[in-house]
Amino acid sequence: MKIAINWNQAFRQYAPKPLGVCRRYVNDLYLAEDILQESFILAIQKENLYRNKGSLENWINRIVINLSITKIRSREVKKSLNLDFEKKKNNYYNLLTVDKLNEKQALSQILNYNFNHQELLQAIDLLSMNHKMVFNMFVIDHFSHYQISEILNISVKTSKLHLLRARKKIAILLLNEVDLKKTKINKSLFVTFALFFGLGNFLLDNQIKKSFKNFEIQPKKPFNSHHKDKIISNIDINFYTKAKEFFELKVVISVFALLFL
Repeated sequence: MKIAINWNQAFRQYAPKPLGVCRRYVNDLYLAEDILQESFILAIQKENLYRNKGSLENWINRIVINLSITKIRSREVKKSLNLDFEKKKNNYYNLLTVDKLNEKQALSQILNYNFNHQELLQAIDLLSMNHKMVFNMFVIDHFSHYQISEILNISVKTSKLHLLRARKKIAILLLNEVDLKKTKINKSLFVTFALFFGLGNFLLDNQIKKSFKNFEIQPKKPFNSHHKDKIISNIDINFYTKAKEFFELKVVISVFALLFL
């Protein structure tokens, strides 16, 4: 039997985490709040697709992700985000170049430190639009390259290339944070062992996922479910089930890999 959802209550209960998800995709918190509001309105309009299966919070998160991508790729928002990115890029990318970065050496230093979500968010903010979307979707939000290619309308090869470049740029930015860190984590032998087997990126991905697992931002804008008739961008939210299945597969692979470390 279908259970009616109290959407005002659902917003109060679930909104902080989806807002944190949205903030990873867009640098502007005000824009993130607007996307969150529209996502809940869209969830109300598409409630018949939920059918009380799985977590309502995860279902809303998927709507937030897809609507964020839709907004980012729109001309108006894309232009403003690119201008913001160019300003920040000029301040940061003079530090190192990707071509000269010894990736294994960089990972060795990075993985011996713990970064909080604010430090990681700062690095993600400095990625270009496409790199940021692919990095968030693959590393943190459990999408496969095939799913990313379908959603972003790019090839699987292009998705993998964006991820490769995003990881290198993240490494550059985090490497520059290492000198400022005071607390070193005593796991050098473990890191060396992992790097020997080519699992450096795997460990860094998991460190980043863990940091953002409970990342929340309390919304400042109140939500009113009476706005449910507002016209929202027509997006496809049916990829939730496939994304969940891929996440479950990644969990199995992750556990298997860790057992052999």
